[in-house]
Amino acid sequence: MWVKDSIINLGFRSAYYTGFNSNLLLGKGALLCKIVLNYDEKIQSSDVGYADSFKKSWFANSEGAYIEEETPDVNMAVAGIARDGDLVQTNRRIGGGADGFQSVENFHKDAEAAAKRAVELLSAPPVQGGTYSVVADHFVSGLFTHEAFGHLSEADFVDENPKMRELMVIGKRFGVDNLNIIDDGAMPGKLGTHKFDYEGTPTRENYLIKDGHLVGRLHSRESAAKMSEEPTGNARAVEFQHPPLVRMTNTYLDKGPDKFEDMFKDIELGVYAVGFKGGQTAMEMFTFSVDYGYMIRNGEIAELVRDVVLTGNVFETMMNIDMIGDEVSWWPNGPGGCGKGGQMPLRVGLGGPPIRIQNCVVGGQQ
Repeated sequence: MWVKDSIINLGFRSAYYTGFNSNLLLGKGALLCKIVLNYDEKIQSSDVGYADSFKKSWFANSEGAYIEEETPDVNMAVAGIARDGDLVQTNRRIGGGADGFQSVENFHKDAEAAAKRAVELLSAPPVQGGTYSVVADHFVSGLFTHEAFGHLSEADFVDENPKMRELMVIGKRFGVDNLNIIDDGAMPGKLGTHKFDYEGTPTRENYLIKDGHLVGRLHSRESAAKMSEEPTGNARAVEFQHPPLVRMTNTYLDKGPDKFEDMFKDIELGVYAVGFKGGQTAMEMFTFSVDYGYMIRNGEIAELVRDVVLTGNVFETMMNIDMIGDEVSWWPNGPGGCGKGGQMPLRVGLGGPPIRIQNCVVGGQQ
């Protein structure tokens, strides 16, 4: 039980496995491993992970609200690990969803694709470090939106950091007129979708950046009261025993006017960044490891490169986004989730279109 604004909220959450046939899963996992291991002699090992759950939630408060919600969750990952001498390369594919086991039934092509890419990366040269025009695919733009900017929009973080209060001023310009960033917990069928948050506030579409300007932030009842703003339906917790924190739901960079193929045309030398391995942020600074990349030469996608790392200041990087693709794609379901305040993993939706960033620092071989 917790008390916010003199409203008593009682929450209970439970999760249990749906009980898919274990022999079926073991057989499927063995088959995926076999596909990876048999692809090439340079494949040293495979990694297949599967998890499913079905969560039912009850919520009641002294305002008279009573809410029940059911949340299914299926996810799968398969990775190929290739080796040539001392060089090891890994490629992972993820999938799943909230619609049941059928979302991962046909994962054979993903297993082969992971093995193929891991082997190809063994012969790919490392990218030469420098400052480039970078075209980032929807995985990278979704990650950037969530990690580099989304967390800065969580109002409790802003309230606790004087520097962020100075930087995150409503009305301040953060990018071009076509730049729009949205968090929408009411969007159907996404990983962070719920009808209500953990304080009983209805979820909704919240613009964070609109037409290049900061117009909002994410709130719980508590943070909204502290900052004299409205709750946004973003008080979330991993389980009932955790206190609700201000968390993202489905956060994405909205589509723009540009065609993907047009982003490359006037780049003499650049990098096309694809996929995501990992990363970290510190206040407004970020460092992201990209799955792999391609060099861009004279307006064309050229050779495959590895060890691509993007780094920079989030506000400078947003101002350097000069093209935004006309189609938003969402990350597929997969293991993991967002972490904050010792609570992890929380399911969140990440999405975005391809984007082009000028003067982006790319770390690699010097």
